[in-house]
Amino acid sequence: MSAMLRYAVAGQDSALGNSAITLPANCDAGAVFQFALIVGANAYRDYAERDVHEIKFIRRARKLGFSIEEIRELLALWRDRGRPSSEVRRIASAHVTNLETRMAELHGMIATLRHLIDACPGDAAPDCPILADLEGKRRN
Repeated sequence: MSAMLRYAVAGQDSALGNSAITLPANCDAGAVFQFALIVGANAYRDYAERDVHEIKFIRRARKLGFSIEEIRELLALWRDRGRPSSEVRRIASAHVTNLETRMAELHGMIATLRHLIDACPGDAAPDCPILADLEGKRRN
């Protein structure tokens, strides 16, 4: 039987960085947590040490913006000690490419909005190039 670690449920499992509410969402990421909720004057959750590592792994992957599917793949590779690092690298590289694409799209949106803001007189007149653009009308 693996060692169990006990964390208070009230508010935050601070060592894990997760509130009790967000833990079920982590289960969707492929982690299967075996814990017991002890109800009494003080409520605690018991986690196997491996579960604590998985929760932290998932939390870090989420902070880096990996999708649920990518986290499932990474978690499976992390669990497999015979994994090829090339698979991990492939997933991370694809994620970076996706982030770079999203960043380029965001920079384009910012540039468009700045242009529209600069073109908007921002006065009492009803004419607004921002609204015209959103409506699909092009101004000459």
